[in-house]
Amino acid sequence: MVLTVSTSIILVFRITSLLMTFLLSYTLIIRWLESKIRVVFLFMIANLISSTSNIASVIEVLFFFDSSTTLNLFSTVLLSFFGLIIASIYLLFIDYFEHEHMSPGKVALAVAPSSAYPLGILAVVLFSPTSYMEPNFLIFLNIVLLLVPLFMIAIGYSSYRALENCKEFAYDEEHLNQLVNMQLGIVCLFILTPISITITNIITPFLDNLGEFKQVIYYSPQEILLIIGGFLLWQAYARSRRIAFLQPQRVYKLIVVNNAGLPVYSFDFIESSKQIDESLISGGISAVSSMLGEVLGATDIQSISFESHKMMIRTFTKFSVVLFAERESAFLLKAIDDFGSQFEVQFGDKIQDGVQPDHFDGTKNLVLRSFGLAVKEEMKGML
Repeated sequence: MVLTVSTSIILVFRITSLLMTFLLSYTLIIRWLESKIRVVFLFMIANLISSTSNIASVIEVLFFFDSSTTLNLFSTVLLSFFGLIIASIYLLFIDYFEHEHMSPGKVALAVAPSSAYPLGILAVVLFSPTSYMEPNFLIFLNIVLLLVPLFMIAIGYSSYRALENCKEFAYDEEHLNQLVNMQLGIVCLFILTPISITITNIITPFLDNLGEFKQVIYYSPQEILLIIGGFLLWQAYARSRRIAFLQPQRVYKLIVVNNAGLPVYSFDFIESSKQIDESLISGGISAVSSMLGEVLGATDIQSISFESHKMMIRTFTKFSVVLFAERESAFLLKAIDDFGSQFEVQFGDKIQDGVQPDHFDGTKNLVLRSFGLAVKEEMKGML
């Protein structure tokens, strides 16, 4: 098997893209095993399918690139199908990212194109005479090459807007940079890549005088954008242990209250936020708990809702952890449980009436780690 210069260039691009998706998929698997967050799982699945698509694209270059037109059409249809599945899963990822559940409408929108695609291929195969098979595939492919980019651009735009809305909740500059890099990665993968494919589909028929390098002109822009997009997502997301930007909401304050109703530790997630009186809050929780215990027999309050705030409470043996946020979420509840468990192991024997907050050295790192805000340097002392 002898590869031409143009084919070799395209092969290098595709192998690089494959390695980038492998790296991103591997690190996403690690992050999911660490966090067990469903939205990370969806992102991981999308990238594993992307890796499979890249494997297919490398095989195409090695064995079918200069084959018959029919084989090339089948290859293009297959790779477009992979792109459609990736975009569909990413649509569910963004829906879960924003609302922490997948709406039936978004699920239907994700499933319908992926289901219609193989049905279209099957219809061409079953109902096209042999002499018209290739022209019918060309018609089908032209429809695909029009609809799939539009679908991907729409998902890319909605994803960009979702992340833009999250910027106001950024914990610090590093947090904000993660969001910006993720936005740029999404723009490269879901907006610029389909646009580049559409443009090259239009201009390449006029480049026949370039010979074999016509293929380089056709494939290079999309391959370069895929590599850049994958790298930006890796840099924004998978390289860092920070996962807090998966929560598009504002988290205000965490308070640890002992069983006597006294606050023993507090942490402000937003330093400029309105100050919350820990003593008043802890006393209020104790009063409400006592009242509900006598009236309803309830001994453990899980949460209290206000007009624009949610107070989540988790009770441990010698203390309770109280978190103030805009809304309740599975991520925050798990973070409270993780923090409380670690705090109990390290400081449980020190918690008693009248203990001062400075007795809990290192508690800030526990908060940052549990809530996905710890950077690499902050993790070293805890591993």
